[in-house]
Amino acid sequence: MADSLLILTLVAAQEGEEFVIILPAVMLVGAFFILRWANQNDKSEDDAAEDILPEERPVGLVLPQIKTDDEVDARQA
Repeated sequence: MADSLLILTLVAAQEGEEFVIILPAVMLVGAFFILRWANQNDKSEDDAAEDILPEERPVGLVLPQIKTDDEVDARQA
């Protein structure tokens, strides 16, 4: 109990410079780990990308093509 009161007194007595120096560094490290966690690869997305043949992927500016019903039926089959 006495140790916790001493630590509380020391924290309350300080002017705040330590927080001004340490807090941005802690936030930067935290942001790094949050971005790293958010950018983890989802394996199902990678598998779906491999199913598409390279010839079918559009490259550059690709104008839309009007598909006929026969082309749609042939692609679904």
